[in-house]
Amino acid sequence: ERHLKMGKSPMQASLEAADEIGLAVVATTFALVAVFLPTAFMSGIPGKFFKQFGWTAVLAIMASLVVARLLTPMMAAYLLKPKKATGSGTAPVPAASGHSAPDDRAVPIIDESQDGWIMRHYLSAVRDVGTNYRTSTGRGYSSNAELDFHTDSTDFVGLSCYNQAISGGMSIVSSSVTAHARMASEHPDLIDFLHQPIHFSRQGEQAPDEEPSYPHPVFDVEGGLLFSKWNRNRVNGAQTIEGVPRIDPRHLEALERFDALVRRADLAYTMFLEPGDLQLINSHVTLHSRTDFTDHEAAEKKRLLFRLWLSTPDGDRLPASWLPVFKTT
Repeated sequence: ERHLKMGKSPMQASLEAADEIGLAVVATTFALVAVFLPTAFMSGIPGKFFKQFGWTAVLAIMASLVVARLLTPMMAAYLLKPKKATGSGTAPVPAASGHSAPDDRAVPIIDESQDGWIMRHYLSAVRDVGTNYRTSTGRGYSSNAELDFHTDSTDFVGLSCYNQAISGGMSIVSSSVTAHARMASEHPDLIDFLHQPIHFSRQGEQAPDEEPSYPHPVFDVEGGLLFSKWNRNRVNGAQTIEGVPRIDPRHLEALERFDALVRRADLAYTMFLEPGDLQLINSHVTLHSRTDFTDHEAAEKKRLLFRLWLSTPDGDRLPASWLPVFKTT
């Protein structure tokens, strides 16, 4: 099913799926044969009872191997129907900025099949290299500052911890879906503003054919699903860019109310990631943040995490308002 959703033909999907589990099937088969075959060569009275059982078990196991590796894929290729490839596209590559060290830049890693791109993901080191988060080109992942609640421009974001700081650096995750419902309940007169576009700064990372900011709502709906995007630092940064529309006072009030709401203890889940821990969240329905931290002096002990951006081939379709940053829905 997964291969069919990638747009592969039933034949190719069946063969590749069978190959993915082929080694495990063969290994399991021969492990079972090694267990039951000796019983076919037992002597004496026990052999009278177990010889036929041993050969029957071995032949049945070998027959199941033939079915799993040959017959099942052939039947699947004949019975399955082709599907049109689906997906929300790929996350954009953050361009290298002047304040980032070369090894802090996002590295694109692309898995490829004969039918085209399957999945695209980006890997970045998250560590303090002296970046000023509040400047027009500041990035949170290369600073030790407290971060605003925000979403990453990807389907899923993963964080794996390698080193902890001396103190601080607590990870905070909040549900944007719950925050939207709470906002609609407590501030019904302001909720519509969160569905209207405001400008987000690209933090100096725009491509030659892109503007330094782009319009985007905090919330939008597609296919009955609610999607969110928020980053107060980038909204504030966009307001300093010439030509960007000023935010209406009522709209600004809605943004401030929302930003304060997601910080509430009853909406946010907190955790300290320890070495070996992995955090994986859906970026379309969550907001995340981090407290500031004090780091080690020794370079080999400094706080270090690795951030993985994942764009899935069978993800939900994104709202049309997501086009300026994702380039596809």
